[in-house]
Amino acid sequence: MIEFTDVCSAQLLININMADPEIKKPRERSKEYPLFTQKFCIEFTDTINSKLGNRFSSADQLAKTFGKSVSTLGSQLSSCKQYDLLELKKGEGYKPTEWYYKVTRGRTDEDKREATIHCIRSPYIYNDLFEKYEGQELPSDLPSIFYWDYKITESAKDGAAKIFLENIQDLNLLTEDGKLIISHRDAKQVDPVIPPVDHAAGMGGFRETPHADTFKPTHKLPSIGLKRSDVKVSTGRFVTVEFPEDLTSAEIDRLIANLELWKD
Repeated sequence: MIEFTDVCSAQLLININMADPEIKKPRERSKEYPLFTQKFCIEFTDTINSKLGNRFSSADQLAKTFGKSVSTLGSQLSSCKQYDLLELKKGEGYKPTEWYYKVTRGRTDEDKREATIHCIRSPYIYNDLFEKYEGQELPSDLPSIFYWDYKITESAKDGAAKIFLENIQDLNLLTEDGKLIISHRDAKQVDPVIPPVDHAAGMGGFRETPHADTFKPTHKLPSIGLKRSDVKVSTGRFVTVEFPEDLTSAEIDRLIANLELWKD
């Protein structure tokens, strides 16, 4: 009978594990990505600027200003920072960036447009996608690309892709035949719709505004497995909600927490 020493047994176990195709390596940590559209983040930063000015404000100060918890504001602040609309300085907090002022108060429309493009290219994943698909049609399996190429989780990939596509639509970055155009000067482009902030709406600063001139694509954007629900909020008023089919309970709780920001 053959007996293995502890060292030999351990080495044999390692060899077996390495040969076993069922044993998978842990997934790499996902790249950072915005949870909110650039348009939302411009409005959000506008409110910060109007309430606290062009100075650094701590997360606690912002939470007090909005009447919300720091954890509730975290994803909004992170998204604004990714778009280069907010600067974060250790020990001091957040403040609007030069790029935010160029987007909202640029000297010319061209200046505003260039600043807006800078901001939409600031998130790593977005810039990488623009580099890969400039002048091409966006792939129909965009959520899968977020999952495999950028390690976005299965439960979050549809939402991440949806935010990206909303940004593309808001900034009119698709040609009539559905090709992605972001840097070509000969592309047909319009200035991004930046809704005015209605401060009478409360500390949240956001109120429903019409977007009659918002881009309506002639090319169908890729489907990303969404469900739609029309929610009655008052007599004769409905809000249309779109959400991923596999939305989890934890994600619904986060959605509810974020909607709290819109209260007066």
